[in-house]
Amino acid sequence: MLKKLITFEEFNDNHLIQLHQWLQLSHVREFWDDGDRTLEQVKSHYSAEKGVKRYLFFINNHPAGYIQSYVIDRENEYYHFSLADKQNLGIDFFIGNESLLEKGFAIQVLAEFVLSHCQDIERLIVDPKPSNHKAIHIYEKYGFTKVGEVMVEGNNHFIMAMNLPSTIRKFLSDQQISDSLKIHYDIDIIKLFVLPKGADINACVFKADAKDQSSYFVKQRLGYHDEINLTIVELLVQAGIQPIIPPIKTKQQQSMVSIKGSHLIVYPFIEGQDGFSHPLSDKQWIKLGKALRQIHDLKVPMAVRKKLRKENYTSKFRQSVRSLYNQFNTLLVKDEIAEKLFIYLKQEQKAILHLVDSAENLAKKIISSLNPKYNLCHSDIHAGNVLINGEDTLYIVDWDEPMMAPRERDLMFIGGGVGNVWNQPHEEILFYQGYGEVTIDKNILAYYRHERIVQDIAEYAAQLLLSTAGGESRKIMFQHFMGMFASRGVVEIALRQ
Repeated sequence: MLKKLITFEEFNDNHLIQLHQWLQLSHVREFWDDGDRTLEQVKSHYSAEKGVKRYLFFINNHPAGYIQSYVIDRENEYYHFSLADKQNLGIDFFIGNESLLEKGFAIQVLAEFVLSHCQDIERLIVDPKPSNHKAIHIYEKYGFTKVGEVMVEGNNHFIMAMNLPSTIRKFLSDQQISDSLKIHYDIDIIKLFVLPKGADINACVFKADAKDQSSYFVKQRLGYHDEINLTIVELLVQAGIQPIIPPIKTKQQQSMVSIKGSHLIVYPFIEGQDGFSHPLSDKQWIKLGKALRQIHDLKVPMAVRKKLRKENYTSKFRQSVRSLYNQFNTLLVKDEIAEKLFIYLKQEQKAILHLVDSAENLAKKIISSLNPKYNLCHSDIHAGNVLINGEDTLYIVDWDEPMMAPRERDLMFIGGGVGNVWNQPHEEILFYQGYGEVTIDKNILAYYRHERIVQDIAEYAAQLLLSTAGGESRKIMFQHFMGMFASRGVVEIALRQ
């Protein structure tokens, strides 16, 4: 059960290309358009400014959006909405990554930023336009209230404020967690172990050992929690799809419990290995095929479908890779890993741009044809998200990004070679024995395999060339990047199609 890791990196020149790309997108321009069309205009506009701090924020190390804060002092036009003689701060932000829209991340980013960058602030102020209903809803949900309206450069803005001392929450203590598990789940805990995976500044996970010698995976998260993933998991369990790990219900039959600004979700703790470390047996391949067919055939209620991301064949990552090469010679290479990636990207420029063009042409074919049927998809069903326990039972985990898309969105992983596994013909034969008869659209399958590679190239470039974050994990990320081009890897398989 993995969580989103939201981090912030102070804005620098290596972020300019990414920010410039985002500022040209229609969903950003709708409410954030200062007329910056060229890279030089963006560089000039987003240069150092007194009292303003600028950041790119990342979700799971992937560039996700831009956020800035500014001091509200006597010279600021919003000063009369501030608390006198107190620390007041204004915030503006947007999600640039189109694949993260409508997924509930905006309020999570806001919560993470407040907890990590606003500890000494007593009042926060935001200024959405009255027509920006989604932003206003998010701010209200987090705790902002409208305190006035002002005209700024001919545009009307709502002024919304929130006093922080009454809203910032702290993690529950071990004793509070143990007490909550006893009260709400009737579980007697004797020991809590903090787990390193997935922990971030607004969330933590534990292994909880109980008196009856059972163990539990406990996830605690501060502030707002979007329940759509829990809803999907519950639908799958109700449909009798066995390789799903459902959350344990409270005594009141709830999937999570809220306590003092925190949310607790409890799962059975399963010791096991993922599909990268533990090759699937013949029976497990067949079982995986049966399970994925059940998932794809599940009828998702319309109210739930509306909350799920839907495939739109965005050109965002193709544009990112092309833009990267257009600005290639202006990049500042700051460490050995970045230099290795820079050299390889330059060496393989022709092949990579061929992949980009192929993905573009395939997307156009699909869009111009009859709309394919959309199914519930896991969207990231690679070997790392298949867990095998000590009894060889198979589970499908990490339901962070379910979406409505053609079934090929998931099927492209079978035989696709992600992580240099799941690339043998006999594995595909066994999988489809379980999946059953199906007509696969070869164009859609090829599109997803090409697009996945293009997306990974764009994201690895953003993480390793446009950012210095990551520490020792940068070496691992570079190894994963190079693995895509290995024999029987994703690139070779996609090009063979």
